[in-house]
Amino acid sequence: MTHRAGAAPMLEGQPPARRRDGLLRYAAAVAGLVGVCCLLGASVALAAAPPVFSAVAGSPFATGDSPDAVAFSPSGGLLASANGGDNTLSMFSVSSTGALTEAPGSPDATGNSPDSVAFSPNGGLLAIANQGDDTVSIFSVSPTGALTPVGSPVATGSDPASVAFSPSGGLLATGNDNDDTVSMFSVSGAGGLSEIPGSPYPTGSDPVSIAFSPSGGLLVSANSGDSTTSVFSVSGAGALSEVSGSPDPTGDSPAGAAFSPDGGLLVTANQGDSTASVFSVSAGGALSEIPGSPYATGAGPDAVALSSGGLLAVANQTDSTLSVFSLESPTVLINSPGGSGSPTTTEGSITDCPRATGRLHGRTLGLVALGMTREQARRRYDHSSMRSSRWEDFFCLKPIGVHVGYASNELLKALPASERGKLRGRVVLALSANPFYALRGIHPGATLHKASTRLHLSAAMHVGAGDWYTIRNGSSTGVIDVQHGTVHDVGIANARLTGDRQAQLRFIKRFF
Repeated sequence: MTHRAGAAPMLEGQPPARRRDGLLRYAAAVAGLVGVCCLLGASVALAAAPPVFSAVAGSPFATGDSPDAVAFSPSGGLLASANGGDNTLSMFSVSSTGALTEAPGSPDATGNSPDSVAFSPNGGLLAIANQGDDTVSIFSVSPTGALTPVGSPVATGSDPASVAFSPSGGLLATGNDNDDTVSMFSVSGAGGLSEIPGSPYPTGSDPVSIAFSPSGGLLVSANSGDSTTSVFSVSGAGALSEVSGSPDPTGDSPAGAAFSPDGGLLVTANQGDSTASVFSVSAGGALSEIPGSPYATGAGPDAVALSSGGLLAVANQTDSTLSVFSLESPTVLINSPGGSGSPTTTEGSITDCPRATGRLHGRTLGLVALGMTREQARRRYDHSSMRSSRWEDFFCLKPIGVHVGYASNELLKALPASERGKLRGRVVLALSANPFYALRGIHPGATLHKASTRLHLSAAMHVGAGDWYTIRNGSSTGVIDVQHGTVHDVGIANARLTGDRQAQLRFIKRFF
């Protein structure tokens, strides 16, 4: 049987000593993965030698029976353990040395067979997927780690094996292994759940692991049963729409999936063939497997994570090891269709991104300006690594890069033939989620309310994962992408191609 992401190995029926040994080996792999992925911003040179872990004084610490999943709170000050053997949740406070102290009232009763646990982004809520009774339990979390149930457990699809909060905390998803679905819920401030109309949504076979993108605009499921990953765009209301071309094939029996911190890469841990598949992710959620993928790992990988410093860590369940990769050139080679169907590849290191410079003003964003040729834009960003497709480039900057779009023949159809040659292949879009840039005082991360108060926004246009707004911006059109009530991207577009609402909608759909 394929192991479910976040669950301990299937050791029922084995002698108690052997079962304990298997659980300890699994816990060591999970702990190692957490440790590696906390090396945010670490030098890629760390990958040359395995990290060394030392047991914390007092370790191992007692939990409830047969812990199947663990999770740290966002601050790192609390640790939760879902105990499948006795249907409880153990909560611990974490000292500066890593020692654990069980929280008041712990362990707490959950639903039947809790198998996955997740904290909300602010740490105030905790969700537990209960496989045995097809429910999800929500608890409010005090600063000391004391738990208070929020209502009764809520029904999900059949056999929820994975649970995740969206980055904003306003949505909750469960991957339901037995009926091949994802359940979506809106989350109130107090933690109450309301299932999204249309939920649950069909996925590939056996969605054992789910993950939101860092922006919250995409959701993926690793489908162990048919060796695929499903990608969905997430509306502001939490409804899912499967991305064109999804599901995408992975290695054999993917048991875990994770995005890179900037959302530009997606990795699956493929338990069946001991590999990791790495994909580039377009702004609209389309996946392109990078050359060289899948990569060989240790035996039976079942969890994966990427750091902001350019490290990829894979926990290998079967041989109790960690595989650590450095995402350096030429590893990050992005393959995307060219004009003749042949691949175009661009080489670069995601660990050597320069810091953002310049500003967003008029027809300029950073180092690129509307009307430049592609060659000129690439020359301006010659120190940045790059992902590209036929009509788009994504230039790497710290902490977040710049998305540049070029005019295609299809996009120019609405213009008179005499004008098309002046724009063909030139920059017509520059967009960024980097808070270094601001469109008339509105930075990425601002609320929609603030943007609408400060700017005269057009009516919203829902395209892809976001709601898009435009403003008049002198010789260009200002563009704002809003996701879940928060400004995600700001940028500029060619005014001639965005002269009215119909043209604006056509323009945005071309790129997103």
